[in-house]
Amino acid sequence: MNHPVETPIEELLRGSAMADGWETVSERGEGVLLEVRHHGDLHDRAADLIESLRADVARFKEDHGQACKTIADMHAAALGEVCGPVRGVVEDVADLRESFEKKSAEAYRAKVRAEAERERDRFKAGEFNE
Repeated sequence: MNHPVETPIEELLRGSAMADGWETVSERGEGVLLEVRHHGDLHDRAADLIESLRADVARFKEDHGQACKTIADMHAAALGEVCGPVRGVVEDVADLRESFEKKSAEAYRAKVRAEAERERDRFKAGEFNE
């Protein structure tokens, strides 16, 4: 028979509703310690667990926000402007690099063409006639 899986909090609360108190056995140091726990103990443990989980959620949210800010700063540094990614940060930076390489190649070809035209004009003007 399948039993539903309980969360730790559900288990604590179910246990607290079943009896006035219960015994737990734990090893501490050299011997075995028998403890009697009561409802207040369970509720305190549940409250502590809930508080711990809330603190984790707040920390994870802060970490996520800081990670997003770091990525946005890197994106802005790569593109030279503050904007959201068009396709994605990595793709935008790749596009920027490709665009830069294309413009550099075009500029180099234009420079070579201009130098060739100057040399042609100098030749036509007879500056190279011997």
